[in-house]
Amino acid sequence: MPAAAQADPEGQKVQQSLDALTESRRFPGALAQRRSWTGHATTFRSGTAALGTGCPMVGADARLRVASTTKIFTAVVVLQLAAKGRIRLDAPVERYLPGVVRGTGAGAGIDGRANTAWDR
Repeated sequence: MPAAAQADPEGQKVQQSLDALTESRRFPGALAQRRSWTGHATTFRSGTAALGTGCPMVGADARLRVASTTKIFTAVVVLQLAAKGRIRLDAPVERYLPGVVRGTGAGAGIDGRANTAWDR
């Protein structure tokens, strides 16, 4: 267990959770970062970069490709905000992200002024 986790009971819990993912659930690797109010960051990691390779998991300063995993988190937050009446799923995306969602070229059909959360 990394020294940062040994001196910190909450860090131990984070490390144990990551280890459980990589040991019993067959995740190749897991990474979590906790940042204090002062900006100090502690990075916890477990496992390997690719299952069965032995290649170490990336460090705190490396890039970690999360691919499509963020879509589910975004969807959950959007639905929670809609349930609280903070956003409307039938409103144009432009209302909440002005100027951000504008496709070009082959993606020209992606336009936050016309698309809503219900559009595919």
